[in-house]
Amino acid sequence: MRLKKDLSAEPSVFDGAQLRPEWSDGRFGEGAEGIAAFIGPFQPKAASTISSPDGELFEHRRLLHLVVRHAHQDVEKIRLQQRLLLDVAKDKLNHRLPEVSGREKSAAQDVVQRWGQDLRRGSQHLSVSVIRMIGSNAIIYLGIREPGTEAEPGTPGEGGMDLRELARAIADQYVFEIDSARQPVS
Repeated sequence: MRLKKDLSAEPSVFDGAQLRPEWSDGRFGEGAEGIAAFIGPFQPKAASTISSPDGELFEHRRLLHLVVRHAHQDVEKIRLQQRLLLDVAKDKLNHRLPEVSGREKSAAQDVVQRWGQDLRRGSQHLSVSVIRMIGSNAIIYLGIREPGTEAEPGTPGEGGMDLRELARAIADQYVFEIDSARQPVS
């Protein structure tokens, strides 16, 4: 079954409710797999399941939010899918950051690097990511701050990157990768 996509043009707050299967049901249909993307502040409620120090770095900041739901309970598989999503995001970010220290960037000089479940640009922390296993659902959350933005919490950054276009590129590539992985081996 092909993953569904929901790329919202409307800004929305990430509050942690998006990590529940009911939220995904409203986006993709009951039990369906998919990837949703939206832009807005990161404001998880105290009762939400984002309980990492990473989350505190992004509190109230404008992020690109990606929520993926898969219909399985395989922990190893969802961790690999999370890293695939992070690698796709890293590649798409690097394609949009053309220079390294004033000279043209080569493929060996990626500006954004993945370290486990984190994306970093030098010492700048760019992401917060978690996985949740709920019922028969495996859910990945990835919040991405635009590289180069040091804006005050709650205000748009000055990085100039089109986050909607980035969301579409990440979602399209992730769906392609998952679909191609599901093809029979010949």
